Amino acid sequence: MDNLESKVGVVTGAASGIGLGIARAFGAEGMRLVLSDVSEDQLNRAVVDLRTQGADCIGRLADVRSETEVNALADAAVEAYGHVNVLCNNAGVAVVGRQWELGAADWAWAIDTCLWGVINGIRAFVPRMLDSGIACHVVNVASMGGLLAAPFVGPYACAKHAVVGLTKALRAELGGTNVGVTLVCPGNVRTNVVRAARVGRGSGGSDVDGDVGAFVGFLQTSVEGENSMEPEDVGKMVAQAIKTGQFWLLPNGESQLPFVEADFNEMRTASFSSGIE
Repeated sequence: MDNLESKVGVVTGAASGIGLGIARAFGAEGMRLVLSDVSEDQLNRAVVDLRTQGADCIGRLADVRSETEVNALADAAVEAYGHVNVLCNNAGVAVVGRQWELGAADWAWAIDTCLWGVINGIRAFVPRMLDSGIACHVVNVASMGGLLAAPFVGPYACAKHAVVGLTKALRAELGGTNVGVTLVCPGNVRTNVVRAARVGRGSGGSDVDGDVGAFVGFLQTSVEGENSMEPEDVGKMVAQAIKTGQFWLLPNGESQLPFVEADFNEMRTASFSSGIE
């Protein structure tokens, strides 16, 4: 798919952050877009923003945790534009805390959004793409947190590691078909994912201890740091990856990994307030 002009793209989690950056890049390529999110106000602003830039786009509310709502999103996209060329499974959330202290609702929120959101997208859109016979592409946004490990992000790491695995399997299953696949593993990008994260014990976010709180501060400092990328730059790289058929996309590069592998003893004594070394 060397030209994205007039192609139809669906982006989940498109109202802010990387999703909005991807949508803007797609719009600049002349794509027709269906933006999806759970926040109606933010979604409406994103649609107005892209239309102001000249993009042909519509917005549809959908919670990616719901198979029914994702199927309805696929129906709406086909009804509006006749088909879908590009699906970008981007919606994601984060939960921070010790794995054994987080509540079941927190685990479900992270895994259902970050993992089942991707699964629901694949199941709703890929059969339509295969039946269309036209050039199509699936973009799954995982994370460097799906390749490396860090403390206090167990649910997020669990979901994102799974997205990496299922996307590698998806590429193998779709080999030789009309549907390409790209796996995106961003590092530090200037988004609100850390600020919007659930932090602490249980879904109420109470009883945040010093280490967990300090790690959240470390993450936020990293996201806002000078080495972080702008969402729009990630979006441009995603658009290029689709056009060239690139599978692996690590926007920040290996030198900018946000997490550092360390064994338990090293991590236990690390000073999160000053960064992990």
